[in-house]
Amino acid sequence: LLNLLTHQITHLNIDIQSDEIPKLLSKTSSDIFVMILSLCQRLIKLNFGQLFSYRNSFLLIYKLPKTCYTYSSLIELKINVATFNACLCLLDGRFDSLSKLTINVREVKCGPRRINNKTKLPKLKYFSLTSFNIIHDYDKYIIPLLRRMINLEELILFLSVIRIDSTLIDGIELYDQVLVHMLHLNKFVFSINTAVFIVKNEIDVPSNQDIQDSFIGRGYAQVGSFAHFEPRTSKDRIFGSKQTKAVVISHIYSLPYQ
Repeated sequence: LLNLLTHQITHLNIDIQSDEIPKLLSKTSSDIFVMILSLCQRLIKLNFGQLFSYRNSFLLIYKLPKTCYTYSSLIELKINVATFNACLCLLDGRFDSLSKLTINVREVKCGPRRINNKTKLPKLKYFSLTSFNIIHDYDKYIIPLLRRMINLEELILFLSVIRIDSTLIDGIELYDQVLVHMLHLNKFVFSINTAVFIVKNEIDVPSNQDIQDSFIGRGYAQVGSFAHFEPRTSKDRIFGSKQTKAVVISHIYSLPYQ
């Protein structure tokens, strides 16, 4: 088996089924992932945990080996990770041949450890990101990451974002902040929910037609959208520790819907 893993395996699919508590399972999965990276010298494609959508194992990537053969051989990776730090760790430049990454993230938040989120990723051609929880720091984490992907050809985003006293994510913002930096992009699939909590500032609330119009003339394919303004009553004004006056909700998505 060791010889098979080390010298022969080029494509590997891993699925872990366990009745253990999720945290322990995640640690076990992480250990197995690191072992695979260290052993498989010819590995080209790895699917780690995305064989079945109903599995809920998310890797806690604590530390990756400094050097291993897989860093220069791996071209495609599918993986579920617990935190955004793990995503940044996988994209810190060590996988220098990686051209296709499909990653599901349980929580988009970073711990105390600071990881590079600036170096360009010229080899990456395909990137799919799904967040399983609400994102509070979309502008701080997601936007800088996407801007690193200068040669991306296909982008898939499934996100739910919360903002305070800000704007809804629309076609203009996506184009100006992300797509304009991706000159080779030819396919963009997305489903993005935004909730803007109005605490202090009054904002111009766009209509659904305004959101639709924001996609015109910027190279998008067919897009669907929904927008809703909801005043808050005295009973439901608390958001965290903040008093909210209203919430504006939108959903923008590429068609056909996925």
